[in-house]
Amino acid sequence: MATVYDLSITQGSQLDVRLTVKDSAGSAINLTNYSVRGYIKHRYADTGYLLNIKPTIVSGGGGGAYVSGLVDILLSGSQ
Repeated sequence: MATVYDLSITQGSQLDVRLTVKDSAGSAINLTNYSVRGYIKHRYADTGYLLNIKPTIVSGGGGGAYVSGLVDILLSGSQ
C-alpha cells in the first residue's frame, strides 16, 4: 500500500518530519518486514532524483519491533 506525501522544504533549512502510518481503523501499522524510501525530485514525472532522503522506520517500544508505525525523515540544511 503506497502513500504519497508532498512536503514543502525551504532550501538551507533543517527538516525533521515524523510520519505516522495507520490502518483504516486508525491503529499504528506493524512495519516489520517493510521498507521505506523517499526521494526529492524537481518534477513528479522526473525519472531521476535530486536527493535520496533515506527515511527510517522507528522501532516501537515494549519489546515489539516496529510496532510504532512511525517513519522519520531528517535532513540537514546543507542537504
